[in-house]
Amino acid sequence: MLFVLNKPALLLGIIAALYIGVVVGSAATVLVAKALGDPMGQRQGYLSLNPVKHVQIYSAVSMVLAGYGWAEQVPLNDRWRARRWHVSAAVLARPIAYAALSLAAAAGAKAVVTFAGAGEDRIPKALGFNEIGKELFAGDLLMQMSLVFAALCVISLIPLPPTDLGRVIFTLGGQSYGWQKARYQLEERNIGLVIVLALLLLPIAFTGFPSWAGQLAPQLMKGLASIVGLDVTVAT
Repeated sequence: MLFVLNKPALLLGIIAALYIGVVVGSAATVLVAKALGDPMGQRQGYLSLNPVKHVQIYSAVSMVLAGYGWAEQVPLNDRWRARRWHVSAAVLARPIAYAALSLAAAAGAKAVVTFAGAGEDRIPKALGFNEIGKELFAGDLLMQMSLVFAALCVISLIPLPPTDLGRVIFTLGGQSYGWQKARYQLEERNIGLVIVLALLLLPIAFTGFPSWAGQLAPQLMKGLASIVGLDVTVAT
């Protein structure tokens, strides 16, 4: 987030997308879980507009430094093995919500560009937005939001705890000693957390280090934007 302090539209887009993303993403998990017979997330207050409820300290640090992170896991009733598919469906509702938000933001940017009468050549570029003029401030903001939502989606699909896909893998995984030991190392000893933080923060510290979100999020955003007829050029 620090790298856009001098660009109000992009900074506001990041802040807005992070807030909306963590709140809506957790709500999606809670509501799907409730529909499947598990009200635990709602009872523990995860249908909340307070972002502190959804983000822990390490993810908050990532959001400040990189402009994206991950949301806290919603408590679900995964005590019984028979409910593993219900839990997985509820957990995966969050990345699906992120993708839907990215698509909606891109659709909003398309509407702004169309209303302003600007050509496709003035659409902001992912990870290197063009200066498109004050009259399209809203277009810049919405495209940045779309990018951040896409980043939240791809981060939630890193196959390690504390992300959503990491949770699904161990929810559906085996019950052998090897699986339990791996889960203990990744979750209880926070090795998964360290790896996820490294994937997000090392590209900031070391130029050229592969960036999970930086490489995948723009491609996801570009694909979603194409659905609404918005041709976004991804900067390399």
